[in-house]
Amino acid sequence: MKKLTLLLIILTLSTFTFADIYIIGTDVTTTFNCPFNGYYNYNWSKVIWTASELSTAGIPANTPITGLGFYVHNTISNCTMLDQRIYVRNTILTEYSTETDETGTGYPDNTTFNYVFQGDITYNGSGWNYIYFTVPYTWDGTSNLEFLFENWDGTYTEDYPLFRYTSTSPLYTIVYKQLDASFPAIPGTRHYRRPNVAIVTPASIPPGVPVLSLPVDGATDLSITPTLSWSTPITGGDPTGYRIYLGTSTTFTTPFADVNATTLSYTVPSTTPLLYNTTYYWTVSAYNASGEGNPAEIRNFTTRTDPTITTLPYITDFSTWIPTNWTQLKYQFGGIPVTGGSWEQDDWLNVTYPVNKAAKINIFFNTHYDWLITPPIQIPAAGYELKFDLALTQWNTSNPVVPGEQADDRFLVVISDNPDMSSPTILMEWNNTGSPNVYDNIPATGGTYIIALNDYVGTKYIGFYAESLEDTYGDNDLFIDNVIIRETPSAPILTYRPTSINFGSLLQNVPSTPVNVTITNSGVGTIHIGISDISIIGPYAAMFSFDSTNLPADLNAGQSVIIPVTATVTIEGPVSATLRITYNSTNYDVALSAEGLPEETVIIGTGTSTQRQPFGILWGYERSAALYNNEQIDRYGIIEKIGWNCSTADVSPVPYKIYIMQTNDTAFTSMTWDAFIANATLVDEGTYTFSTTNWHLFELDIPFSYTSGHLVIAVETAFGQGGISPYPYFYYTSGTTGCHQYWYADNTPPTGNGSLNANIPNIMLKFEEAQPPLPVELSSFTAVLTNDLYVQLTWVSQSETNLSGYRVYRNEEKSLDNAILITPTMIPATNTTQEHSYTIVDSEVENHTTYYYWLESVDYNNSEFHGPVIVTVEGNVPPVLPEVTTLNSAYPNPFRANNSTKIEVGIKAGETGTLTIYNIRGEVVKAVKLTQGYHTINWDGKDNKGKTCGSGIYFYRLNTPSLNQIKKMVIIK
Repeated sequence: MKKLTLLLIILTLSTFTFADIYIIGTDVTTTFNCPFNGYYNYNWSKVIWTASELSTAGIPANTPITGLGFYVHNTISNCTMLDQRIYVRNTILTEYSTETDETGTGYPDNTTFNYVFQGDITYNGSGWNYIYFTVPYTWDGTSNLEFLFENWDGTYTEDYPLFRYTSTSPLYTIVYKQLDASFPAIPGTRHYRRPNVAIVTPASIPPGVPVLSLPVDGATDLSITPTLSWSTPITGGDPTGYRIYLGTSTTFTTPFADVNATTLSYTVPSTTPLLYNTTYYWTVSAYNASGEGNPAEIRNFTTRTDPTITTLPYITDFSTWIPTNWTQLKYQFGGIPVTGGSWEQDDWLNVTYPVNKAAKINIFFNTHYDWLITPPIQIPAAGYELKFDLALTQWNTSNPVVPGEQADDRFLVVISDNPDMSSPTILMEWNNTGSPNVYDNIPATGGTYIIALNDYVGTKYIGFYAESLEDTYGDNDLFIDNVIIRETPSAPILTYRPTSINFGSLLQNVPSTPVNVTITNSGVGTIHIGISDISIIGPYAAMFSFDSTNLPADLNAGQSVIIPVTATVTIEGPVSATLRITYNSTNYDVALSAEGLPEETVIIGTGTSTQRQPFGILWGYERSAALYNNEQIDRYGIIEKIGWNCSTADVSPVPYKIYIMQTNDTAFTSMTWDAFIANATLVDEGTYTFSTTNWHLFELDIPFSYTSGHLVIAVETAFGQGGISPYPYFYYTSGTTGCHQYWYADNTPPTGNGSLNANIPNIMLKFEEAQPPLPVELSSFTAVLTNDLYVQLTWVSQSETNLSGYRVYRNEEKSLDNAILITPTMIPATNTTQEHSYTIVDSEVENHTTYYYWLESVDYNNSEFHGPVIVTVEGNVPPVLPEVTTLNSAYPNPFRANNSTKIEVGIKAGETGTLTIYNIRGEVVKAVKLTQGYHTINWDGKDNKGKTCGSGIYFYRLNTPSLNQIKKMVIIK
């Protein structure tokens, strides 16, 4: 990627020092093709403005045109385009034709034009950007004008200007052409997106009112050296300068500052800063030789409270970014201060776990001159020092840099009286060109450095400055951490880190990766640490351990010892303990925590590389699929939860769908997403925000029964439109070629074949725990009226285990609370694994009465109720039988596992039938034989062997001589 170079703008002014401005075009839509296209190395464009348009704008005849202005829509900073050229001539054309000569799309002969400008143009901010001609051009008042714009820069930028335009449709009034390889002296493309233009002529009136930009009215918490900005007046004469008025009241007597016409901002100097916590009022007026125009509306802002650090020690560990009252600048050491900077928060030594954030800068090119600066610090007297940790690694690794590849790189620690680090003093420097501290020797494992501040008393700023001015091979990460300004110690000081360790989610009885606790002598003298000085206490202390290999240790000033700590969780759920370091009768505690995963949990993948898959939202529509072989999973069963390990959190909600399928393939074949999921099962969908790092577990809407082969888990996201950035990242492990396939597209879902790689996401699978067998598997419980107007109760068990027997209850209302036991003697169970039918007759019933019956199955420990079933005793007629055989829908449907659903069946006179329940693979789960009459089958989600069926889709079929019908039901967790 090419970098922008800050250059001074070179504008050649005409002999006129002030001007009138006439604007043609007012729309706010944007184009980058005309007049100058900064995204390409070279381009040209030609434009027609008619005499009628020029006259309507108010331009007098025979008036010299001394410049042009174009409205820049986007906010850009210091974008300089070199060698820009402008030509103009009279023309009879009102639009361009389709011909490839000068009347149409052809590149015109610029020698037939009048040269008016050649030079460099710098774009800063948004608003009107003016180009003043070297040679004015006089318009005769009757001719159309044709302008030719040429860009001979030879480079491009990604921060290029977008110009506002007004459409001239249906007239094609512009033609443009661009190339990277060379200047395109060839035909271009015609269009009607003509840029809005401000035509500059000599003026006789003062400028209009500037438009204030920043700070906004009422802004608070501003720096005491704020930057005020505005845009050029859109009316009146052309300014030759601006006067800035600034004070603590709205009455202004004299300007606070005065700047020239090409400057549209002003920064209060650090040598004369404003007061803290004070409200200021400001405005700007424009002036030229004709006078000063009216000022803009008066705005106000309030400066920040005093950020000076007066309580020492002052400690910053960069756990938040950017630390309170720290600032960044970007300018070469010894140069003019400029805002900016590329320091960022990242993982110390590029190690993501355990979490330890630091300040980092990636130095990889020739444009690094970046400052990270503390708040003002009040150093009260001599006898204070600066302490910090410093490390240098290759980019994105923990490896040391290659000596010699960082030829001109250097790192400075600097102190100054000024927040912009002007007039600095170098406290310590690392370079590769003769410094006692060699830049290439900065340790990749990190080192601690102490600098005495005895000569610096009063309010000071400390800056950390990284520099690279040559494009060499080196691509390195420089880290600083644990910045401390403190009184110089006179005795040993024990410091340690981290103060807490969260080992995260762990498989039971599997030791975690050790995490180091570092103990350091940050003072003077010697600290002795023995094995007996370290202990682990707390209710779960037995699940944590430390390695004493490095003990005992005698730590002199600045020396450290590492104590590796490991967790081995033996139960499910959270556990905690405390690692205690005892020195000089003082306890220094490290909080330890972890969470034991359920026993039926499998984690696949330990890699620490990251990618946006499987929940990518950089593109509007992304898909990801990963193949996990059975050797990795090492079991089959019902998967009820799936988790992914998030490495970088985000606030964006992610709409998702999760699919699973089994396969015998060991690698993917590139194919379309729709073809890929044709045989997959949608198991979960919703919207989720990855607002924290670590594992995120999804409970599946439909648990998946994994029974054979290998496992494919795919995720579909649909953020929409062009996606969003930033986005969450996820850990992955390098697998075999073709074990991961991904798709992406903006605006509409991807339709092409996916891309293959070996980046398989780390994953957690939670299998359903095996359920103990139930005492009874009841397949039906029915009540029918006999010819004698008695009630016959029948129930069928598929299997019985440790069952004592049955009781039957009756009530005339649908309430078990006051039901009557009609079987004083328990009906004994057979405790057989085969199907068995039980029948009793209730003769103590009355005509014209409805009865409700419940069946109680009693095992050795407790009991379970089934029903009720309903029957009405009515008249001296045979019981009513269905005229046709029917199968009603199950209710409730879906139903939860360990609950039940009812299936009502009517079988007409003279028929028998069978109600059979199948799983999605067509295997028989349950079968019930039925006779004529009305039946209610209560299915509690268990198969013939008493095993609880997994969540998912099931089918039930009624097969009789007159009806063969299938319906569907769903079990959910």
